[in-house]
Amino acid sequence: MTNHLHITKYTPATVRLSQSNLRSPSSVLLIILAVIQSVPLFFGGFMFFSKPVTIQAKLECDRNSRQKIICELSQLKTNYFRSDRSVVKIENLKEAQIAAYTPNLENVKSYQIVLNHQNLSTPFMTDDDVGFSLNETRNKVNKINAFIGDITQEKLTTELIKEPILLRTIGIFIILLVTIAIILLIVNLSVYSCILFDKSTGTITIINRRIGKGQKITYPLSRVEYIIENKISKNRFEKIKKLEVLQPTDKIIARSQIGKQKTVKPYFHIVSLKLNSGQCLFLYDSPYSCTYEVNLINHFINASQSE
Repeated sequence: MTNHLHITKYTPATVRLSQSNLRSPSSVLLIILAVIQSVPLFFGGFMFFSKPVTIQAKLECDRNSRQKIICELSQLKTNYFRSDRSVVKIENLKEAQIAAYTPNLENVKSYQIVLNHQNLSTPFMTDDDVGFSLNETRNKVNKINAFIGDITQEKLTTELIKEPILLRTIGIFIILLVTIAIILLIVNLSVYSCILFDKSTGTITIINRRIGKGQKITYPLSRVEYIIENKISKNRFEKIKKLEVLQPTDKIIARSQIGKQKTVKPYFHIVSLKLNSGQCLFLYDSPYSCTYEVNLINHFINASQSE
């Protein structure tokens, strides 16, 4: 329980130390900054994912009674909030061919489809920056040429769609990054820690809670003689900061005293229960001095024992 717990209630019957990350001024500032930064990032990621430039070309052909093939090649280009549609009439379609996307044939990785009709050639997708894989273009070309050669087929509909996968990937990455950051922030801010010394029940209740996880431990107050604070160097603290609540700290405290002259600031402070048996149990730790809290709780314990 790494916190700087404050005494939030002090009565003759109970003493409560608690801390909620959500109530601290730094948390409020963190929330404001997170919202300011996450909204445009999330919106940008959503724009990349949902509204990138998309090009869709569709070829619709009919074979008339004279065995002539009349086609309509339409292309729809969507650029975020704007859409442009163009239509080209193709009469007497003769053949479909594969054309290289780049002039340097040795490094060709993308291909286009060219439609030959009468004495003209029309690219299936008129955008010069768009190319497709060899397998995809070959399948489309074979389908078109099969229709041309089969006089029993009266209609043909085929299309090519080019979506910017990279932009969509970037959009998904941004959305996931923002979502994970917000979730981690919410989980961190939901952390609540409380230690309640209660004479009426004769117990010490320790509560650690956050979203998705909760812990509640009780311990008899009658076994506690007083509580102590020990100052430990940062290096030593790094080795014990995962110490579970109510675990023995005697050896750790004893070892921390060895070479005490060599310790270097900053220090961390651990608060422990000193039991009647002489054993020490870890209660909580703090980067700040806990002398005020320790003195008040000891006064409370002494008063309860004298009653």
